[in-house]
Amino acid sequence: MNLQSVVKLAVAAGTVVGGVAVANATIAHFSPKLEPWFDGELGTYFWRGHRVVYSVRGEGPPILLVHGIHAAASSFEWRRTVEPLSRHFRVTAIDLLGFGLSDRPAIDYSAETYIGLLMDFIRDVMQSSPSVVASSLCASYAVSLGFRAPSRIAGLVLVNPVGMDRLHTPVGPLESVLHGALDSPVVGQSLYNVLVSEASIRYFLREQVYAHPEAIDKALVEQMYWTSHQPGARHAPAAFIGGALNCAIDEILPRLTVPTLVIAGAEARFGVAQGVEAISRLNPDVRVRTIGDAGLLPHDEQPGVFNDVVIQFLE
Repeated sequence: MNLQSVVKLAVAAGTVVGGVAVANATIAHFSPKLEPWFDGELGTYFWRGHRVVYSVRGEGPPILLVHGIHAAASSFEWRRTVEPLSRHFRVTAIDLLGFGLSDRPAIDYSAETYIGLLMDFIRDVMQSSPSVVASSLCASYAVSLGFRAPSRIAGLVLVNPVGMDRLHTPVGPLESVLHGALDSPVVGQSLYNVLVSEASIRYFLREQVYAHPEAIDKALVEQMYWTSHQPGARHAPAAFIGGALNCAIDEILPRLTVPTLVIAGAEARFGVAQGVEAISRLNPDVRVRTIGDAGLLPHDEQPGVFNDVVIQFLE
């Protein structure tokens, strides 16, 4: 969700401050325990004292799927990718710390939190060097993995990497205020509940994520609503909104040697085209494939084309 949308929703939140504690408690009370959304083996990895959940399906060369980061993020993002890819590969889909089925501790989240988590997860859990398929902001983390440990990464697929300028943008006073506000116990939870209301989620998906509104189904909205209403769910998104998760990669891209493919949705917004152009300019060896009639999640909006492209590249 971009900053302008966050500000609009923050203003809306100010009109519903009364009775915030009661409202927050009511929402928390009715939030169900999440159930696994993929068939296959469910695993738990304890990282720095916190539980990280992942699922595994299929046999063959290993692939690690890393979802993007936003207030309602989880590995459910790969709902139309796991099964098709598992016919060719051993597919592991991770819920990053702070999201999905994993723990959501109140820690100081940063880009290095997730780069370190992924590096350790690959070392400790993956059977051999995987190909990493990563979405949006996490594409920059994948590039860092490929640069820092090329022997551990067989290949990279970067899905709609964010614009390079956004990764360099300094944190401003508004971002700092929003970060602090969201992390505050009562008002922060109230503001966060507005950001992840069903109406806000539908707006986010319709206006910012999907090229075609008909691709937004009930199962997706319900899953995003409930995963974003788990205890502690606001902490990692607060760091994201505050800019603490940005990861500049322009200095390492020219030296990246891992085979890399960028997949862009033709109708994706928010600097994706500029990000793809910058990556191609900095490293001409990176391949680029554009998928038509798709926004920020081509793997959900055009899964047949997306899966075929990934399989062809990785095989």
